[in-house]
Order: sequence, then structure tokens, then C-alpha cells
Amino acid sequence: MSFEHQFNTVDICYHRDISDPETPLDISALTPEFIRMLLEVRPNRHIEIGFEGLCFSSEQSEALALYSFSLNLGHNTTVDGLAFINALRKRDQPLHSLSLRERPFDDVNWDRLLMHLAEGRTMLVRSFTLFHGCFVGPNDCPFLVKARVERLTVHSACFHDDGEALVEAVALGKCPPHLHLIGYQPEMFVRTVQSLSEETCMLKSFWISLSGPQHAYHLRHALRIALATNRSLEVLTIDNVVDVSDWVAIFAPLISNQTLCKLSLNHIEQTSPDAARAIVHLLESNRNLEISFSFSGSPRKQCRDAWEKTIENTQKLNRFLRNATPFVSNNGHQYREALFNEALARNRHDVRRMAILLSQNTDLLANVKPAIDSAPNKHIWYGSKMELARFYQTQRQTISRWMDAVQENVHIRADDFGHLLTDVLICHREQESAL
Repeated sequence: MSFEHQFNTVDICYHRDISDPETPLDISALTPEFIRMLLEVRPNRHIEIGFEGLCFSSEQSEALALYSFSLNLGHNTTVDGLAFINALRKRDQPLHSLSLRERPFDDVNWDRLLMHLAEGRTMLVRSFTLFHGCFVGPNDCPFLVKARVERLTVHSACFHDDGEALVEAVALGKCPPHLHLIGYQPEMFVRTVQSLSEETCMLKSFWISLSGPQHAYHLRHALRIALATNRSLEVLTIDNVVDVSDWVAIFAPLISNQTLCKLSLNHIEQTSPDAARAIVHLLESNRNLEISFSFSGSPRKQCRDAWEKTIENTQKLNRFLRNATPFVSNNGHQYREALFNEALARNRHDVRRMAILLSQNTDLLANVKPAIDSAPNKHIWYGSKMELARFYQTQRQTISRWMDAVQENVHIRADDFGHLLTDVLICHREQESAL
């Protein structure tokens, strides 16, 4: 079993070693107690655990459901459906998010999960995500679209009917309040947007992930009409915008729309001075609206003055333009590195959490920077390997094994990692007892 870190917020992924897929995989080291120790986090920390290509026993499945904050079950991953669902129903608080790449258990328990999500007395999951491997049959659609979750994210391949049941649920106000649709045909997006105009629609957040700009004209036209009449939608997010100039048409109804408070346009590759001026006019006219941009490339050079003017004007208005760095490509590694340092700072008095953070970020530790006076965010704490070593002087014997492994850039196996954390916990408890 290999242990890798993929940073979205914080994402740990255990998966089968793809270089040797035929070797039987022993995950007995993942005892329920180890799973609990790995998964327990502070309520305000969004840590998502992912598992790929693993088969969990009933005890392990119960521990996953009981102690996870956010859980991602990937391809070829199975759990004991009965134990998993029963454990979900025992939780004091709902699971923050459950993401499924494909069905993790048999058809009977799949039906039970959707039924409990829709008709259970209490909310089991706050955010429910289904990717293309989770097919939802005609008998399951009514349960899924009416699931008692705060956010529902669905890939187009999940529905047998291209989501007709979902469109109807949106129009009748019977779907979850926050909806994210991925990879649908333009016609499906248009029908869903048209349902926003219904008086019974109660959708508060709508996120569209376009597969490309093809046929987006009809979607923009439908959005313009819907935004002029809808009075429930508060957040609208559009991925793969490509050219923001094409979307200026939807700005007109937003001038008088006091319900929508945030508009996010993501993956912008092109823009124009006219689009920048239209955004300035929109922000000056509607003080209730916040606009967020995400660029996948640098806008054309001739637009630079207009975009700088846009940012300058919104700063004078004390407004927000998040990700407003149109001439610098977003660097995910630097962003992850900054948040890693911030996480170290927040947890610097907790030996166990520091050990977990270090184990999740072995590739970053060699690049941890010393303190930088000119850092744009003064609150972000920067450390170094030497500083971390000094911090752990009281746990020298236990941590030395770990630091040596880090120096050699060696990934710790799951069972070794479990033993290490156990040693750290024992050492920490002995220190607390001495105090």
C-alpha cells in the first residue's frame, strides 16, 4: 500500500500500488483504532481521506463511517454496506462529505443508502458527490434528487435519463439547496437553468461545470432570463468560462438582482476591455454582489489596462475580487505550500497533529522556507527542518526515526506510520503526566 498526498483542501489517499497490481493487499494494519486515530480531526479542519482499490471488512467499514470528517471512496473500493450505513445512522453529527467514484457496495445496500438519505429522520451526510461510476437507476432517482443533504454533486453519467428527474426536482423546489452539475450536455444545463425561473424553485447555490464552450449561447440566454426572475439563488458558479466577454450578457439582470450575492467565473482564458468595463459597471451598480475570478491563462496583453482599472475601482469601492491575479498563472504547489505552513503554525503545540501533517507532506518538507519578512500574508508561519527538529527536542528519540526517513524522502508504509503515531501518542501522554 502506498501513501500519497493530493492537495485539494487536505486530501490523503491510500491506494493499491499500481506497479504491482497482482500482489494480494493486506490491510489488516488498518485496525478500527488506527482508522479512528487517522480520521479524527478538529471539527473546523476539512480533511478528506481517500481510499483507492481497497476492500474493507465490516469493522473497518464501520470505523470509516463513524470517524471520517470527509470520505472519498475511489475506484475498486468496497465496504460492507450494512455496517457502513448503520454506522452513519449512529453518528452524532452528519458526515461532512461523502464522495463516491463508483458504487462501493451491492445493489441492495446502494438502494438502502439512497433511501435513508432521502427519508431518514436525521441528515446523514452534508455533501454527497457521485462521479461517473455511480449509475443511478430509474427506481433510485426519486430518492437521490430528494436526498436530505445540503449539497449534491452529480456527474452526467450517473443518470439513465440525462437527469430529467433532477430538472423536475429543481423546478418544484424538492432538490437539495446547493447543486453542482458536471459534464452534462448543453441541453441539460439549459433545461435546469430554465427551471430556476419557476416560482417554486428554492435552489440557493448552482454550480455548472461545462465540458467546453460548445453551444453555450443558449445557456447564457437561459441564464439571463432566469436571473431576471429567480429570487432564491444566492451563489452562481460557472466553470470553463473560456472567454468572459461571451458572458457579459448575463450581467444586465444582475444590476437589479439583490438576491444573488456571489458570482464566480472560473477557468477564464480570454477577456476584453469591454468585459472589464462591464464588470466595473455591474459592481458600481450592485453593491450587494461579489465577483470571483479564476484564470487558467493570462488575458491578452491589450486588456491589461482595463483589468488593472477594474481591480483599482473595486478596491476603492471596498469590494472583493478574489483570485484577481490575471497576469500570474495560479501555482497550486505554492498555494499548497503556504497552507501547509499555516497548518503547522496552527498545530505547533499538538505533537500528534504535527506528526500527521509531516507524514502527509513529505514532498513539501524539503522546500519549507525560513521566515520571510516580506511575505504578503504575515499571519502565515514559515518554518524549516531545523526549526522543526528543535521543536521536537522533547520527543527526540521518537521523532528521529521519522526525520531520518524524511531526509531520505522515503514514504512511510501504513503499518509503520501507525506504529510511529502510537509511539508519539505514548510519548506525548507521558509528557503530560509529568506536568
